[in-house]
Amino acid sequence: MMPTSHQLSVVIPAYNRAGILPEAIESVLSQGHHEIQVVVVDDGSTDETPALASRYDSRVLWIRQENHGQSHARNRGFQQSNGELVAFLDSDDLLLPQRVATDRRLFAEFPSADVVVTDCELWMENQLSCASLLRDRLSRNGWPLAMDGPEFVPESSEYWLKGKHFATCTMTFRRSALQRLGPQVFDDRLRCFEDWDLEIRMLRCCRVLVTQQVLSKVRLFDDGTRIDRPAMRRPPTPRQYRLKLEWQIYVVEKTIAAGGWKPEIVQALSTRREELNLLLASRAAEEHTGAGAAIPS
Repeated sequence: MMPTSHQLSVVIPAYNRAGILPEAIESVLSQGHHEIQVVVVDDGSTDETPALASRYDSRVLWIRQENHGQSHARNRGFQQSNGELVAFLDSDDLLLPQRVATDRRLFAEFPSADVVVTDCELWMENQLSCASLLRDRLSRNGWPLAMDGPEFVPESSEYWLKGKHFATCTMTFRRSALQRLGPQVFDDRLRCFEDWDLEIRMLRCCRVLVTQQVLSKVRLFDDGTRIDRPAMRRPPTPRQYRLKLEWQIYVVEKTIAAGGWKPEIVQALSTRREELNLLLASRAAEEHTGAGAAIPS
């Protein structure tokens, strides 16, 4: 029997998130559409996460693997999914009502769109949310988007040079678009900045439609599961800061190596690499002498 294909697959990587993972899953299943597949990739959890699998019916595909990191888990989930559309939701984040309906409507209204990006809000338990993360990032980095309705990102856009703009949970892709991004959707060598690397490749080869509707929630908290990068709004440790620089250098060098860029883009990337290498060398010298306890965020 041929496996059932779905209109949308939502991939959720999870590591030791038994306490909050059900919220993420239910935020997808409660969207009111039957043609949704949830793919949970348990990335070697040691808590009660594996036991959650028995709670759900066939709409949730549960995959367990040894711990390889969230990029690897997302790639595994994508490979096992079968939706025409694919979204990625971190296990601590949520989809808001009407997210799936909005995605479906926009893809129907804009058939040339490869990716639909919505806005999200940041939130912490028992605190007020801070909305419009996307709008803030676009404004800060000078994107020329009117944002008074759905709008395509300019195809010649080079604003990704300043860093990522889109939270992973806000993007929904056509499967064909993800297949154009290379052998790995997410570079599994990266434990951080994998979303920036994805965005660079996405903006280069995909038509990206952006709307300012807030349809996801990104949770800010530290449960100790992400030791290679700092918790939101906390300064990094010396090791985390060094890794942060090394990962950024890796993404920049990978982008340069991809080739085909205009000379001014290559120059901008080379300048960025030099700046990052200088910061890394300076940090290494400070660690060697025992100076520089304060780490910039």
